[in-house]
Amino acid sequence: MPKKPTKPKACATAVVLFDATKPVDIYECIDPDSGNPFYAGQTVNILNRGSAHDNSKYKINEIMKLKNVRFRDVVRIVPELPNGCHADHADEMEAYIIFNRKTIYDPVSNPMGCNSRIGNNGTAMTPARYEELKQMFATTGYQWPEEKCAPPEEVPDDLATARGVEKVIGAFIEDAKADDDQEVVGILMAHYNLAVRERFGLEKLFYGVREFAEIVVKEYRGIHVDAVNLNALNSQLNGIKEKLTGDPELGDLAGVITALGLVAHPDKNRKVSSTAAASFLEGVVAMIATREEETLVWTNETVKTRIFALRSWTRSNKMVIPKQSSNDAIEKSFKVFLVDWKSSGRHYGGAFTDRKSALLVMRDVPWFSDYVGYSERNKEDWKSLNTQLLDGFGWHTEPEFEGKKTIRSENGNRRVYYKLSNLVDIGTGRPKDVDVALRGLPEAREQWYRKQIESKRNEALAQFKLRDEAKRKRKIDAECGAAESINDDEGEPMDGIETSESGDDEDGDEE
Repeated sequence: MPKKPTKPKACATAVVLFDATKPVDIYECIDPDSGNPFYAGQTVNILNRGSAHDNSKYKINEIMKLKNVRFRDVVRIVPELPNGCHADHADEMEAYIIFNRKTIYDPVSNPMGCNSRIGNNGTAMTPARYEELKQMFATTGYQWPEEKCAPPEEVPDDLATARGVEKVIGAFIEDAKADDDQEVVGILMAHYNLAVRERFGLEKLFYGVREFAEIVVKEYRGIHVDAVNLNALNSQLNGIKEKLTGDPELGDLAGVITALGLVAHPDKNRKVSSTAAASFLEGVVAMIATREEETLVWTNETVKTRIFALRSWTRSNKMVIPKQSSNDAIEKSFKVFLVDWKSSGRHYGGAFTDRKSALLVMRDVPWFSDYVGYSERNKEDWKSLNTQLLDGFGWHTEPEFEGKKTIRSENGNRRVYYKLSNLVDIGTGRPKDVDVALRGLPEAREQWYRKQIESKRNEALAQFKLRDEAKRKRKIDAECGAAESINDDEGEPMDGIETSESGDDEDGDEE
């Protein structure tokens, strides 16, 4: 193993700022000859970067210099976390992989290991916690903590891995620059460019033309560069043009891309700023989106009209979600529409009628996708609860059984945990959701849960009945008091007041 320099130039106390809404990638380094992992790490170390890579970068640098291999054959995102993990969990996930891959350096038992320490969370890893994480990866997989931020977009594992590899190479390039190792920087840059092309090609296959063009726009929006890489820009433009040409509804827009390609061709050696590239491509994306909206199929015209009107309203009001408590009648009407559309959809042919079309129209409205996607996440949570119950997890008061494990709320399991908590402690949950959660359990376990749910539900219903009766009594008392106040001393109705046997409005539930 190559010797580690005695005085690395990277600052050992440099603090790295990170965005907690972005995933942290956990990676492993693999010897291309033996196939054995020799290091595990994370792309962002929140304590320091200077000592984060231990001996690994020096061994990797030598491998890249001496062997004709790709970076991703030596360094890869761990298969357990293809989409990364939340920054709060990164240290524990890194420690788990270090233990699992056995990459700690030991001069006798593991001289090829390059991790000099067990990670920031290593000493807190108990045998029970290690087994719990191992079981999690074998069954449910990593759960993103949605109470902290939304999980990354679901993409195929090969695309997620390609994105992670690109990020890891970028981190190693920064290390090499800090060490002023220009030879390694040059070698890694060649692999970085290859990784970018691989990621770009997978994105082109996976996404539709508009989504693909939006990804390209994001690479130029807000970076404030006076002269972008024209070779990269032309490659991206050709990718967009290829997808446009292959779409009969959008083929004529390919000429717009051709025009920019002629102006920004590398052979002309003219500067194109990131602002100009982003602005031009945003216009192309808007044209594609308008074409898509024209071809959308709507099953309910009212939903179509309301969704387009809602988009105009929310864009004009700083992208806020409408509130029913508002004094503005228009805002209140939009909230009433959303609630009815989401719950029963009684006026629109069902709940979330034309969801797919609405999502396209509202694609740039931040709150809308979460609002619409709640019911789907809710269904998945019930399925996840069932998976965990079948795997031997249970509520802490459930009678003991062989292999029982207590369900926890941490590590992204908060929503599933509280679903079980509400079932057992409150008795809430629709019958069909309860059936999904308890499906396949041994009869004794299923009956215990159903008994708890029924008991708590009966208690809740009894309390509700008492509150309802009290509410009705208050209403009757108030009506009687009002009637007495409007009658004269003889008890006859006052002039101009007509009485009715019923105050109910038969059409009160119509829109």
